[in-house]
Amino acid sequence: MKPDTETPGRAREFRRINLIAFVGFVVILLAMVALAAVQLRTVFNEMERVVAHHNLKTELATEMQVGGLVRTESLYRMLVLDDPFERDAMYLRYNGAAFRIGTARQRLRDLGLDAEEQRLYDEQGRAIAQVIQAQERLIDLVARDRIDEARQAMVDQAMPLQTAVHATFEAMRRQQAQRTDRAMTLASSAYANTLWLLAVVSFAALGGSAGIALSAHRRTHRIALHDALTGLLTRAGFHDAVGREIAQRQRDGGGFGLLYIDLDDFKPINDDFGHAAGDVVLKETAQRLQLCMRKGDIVARLGGDEFAVVVSDVANPEACRNIARKIAAVFDLPFLVEEREHRLTASVGMSIYPDDASSMDEMIAAADRAMYEVKQRRDETTRQT
Repeated sequence: MKPDTETPGRAREFRRINLIAFVGFVVILLAMVALAAVQLRTVFNEMERVVAHHNLKTELATEMQVGGLVRTESLYRMLVLDDPFERDAMYLRYNGAAFRIGTARQRLRDLGLDAEEQRLYDEQGRAIAQVIQAQERLIDLVARDRIDEARQAMVDQAMPLQTAVHATFEAMRRQQAQRTDRAMTLASSAYANTLWLLAVVSFAALGGSAGIALSAHRRTHRIALHDALTGLLTRAGFHDAVGREIAQRQRDGGGFGLLYIDLDDFKPINDDFGHAAGDVVLKETAQRLQLCMRKGDIVARLGGDEFAVVVSDVANPEACRNIARKIAAVFDLPFLVEEREHRLTASVGMSIYPDDASSMDEMIAAADRAMYEVKQRRDETTRQT
């Protein structure tokens, strides 16, 4: 028997190509994951920036609100204190609070305001201007010791105006607090969605990698077990089939046959008409063999011009001999290649399990010996004639 080196070589090459493709896919997957991680970090940083921006605006609005309360308290205490030094201390505190409010408003403006924030900012500025006028009048009255008149003006004018200013401070603080909450919610949602997308893409890619690897394995396995030219089982696939058949017979009982087939006049076709013509003959041989087999029988190409058949469920040797005769008969018709007829004969050797052998190696060896005996008898007959 001739060794079949073409199929294992093709299988190794296919495995190598698939390994390279799989490694390339994994590299691309890792690059995608890395890019997604960078994108995720970018989204997180941007959301952090937005949240920090709104948090700062909230802090500034709160700073203005606290400053307004300090100014109101300081002014009120200036009106109830009799000690001029304590009044001076409250006046300094009053001016300090005014500086805090002014600084906070300038920082808020520098951060940038949208239309709604600008409207509230302008409204707050007008209210502050009015309350400053009223408070300066109160301070002037206090400075001239017209305390009772100052207290009355405090109740009638300053307090209502200061209440309106506080309302703008509170509105601005609440506005920024709401926007901070919204920004944090959006940030959390965007981060979570991006994280889930990354996870889904990663798992999908890993699943795709596993699928490609499995498909490549199956494809490689099929290439290793099937002949590229004829589609029949290779020698490796044939050995697997024989092993399964023996295992089934050991379990269920019964027998099966093994036929080895060698084309006697094939080499001259290759030598005289080329391998293309030989390939046509080999494919036609495979088709003819398959047509004359029963359901469940297995046909294989062992390499070159050698074929083999596993005949399932053989009740007796004569049943297997009948199939061998059918195989020999398929070569009675000529093979037509490019309008040229080629006539072939085939030597068929047979072994029966468990009559002739009890293991795969013994079965194959027995069928191989029988085939060469048939070939030798045919050669002797040809020489005699």
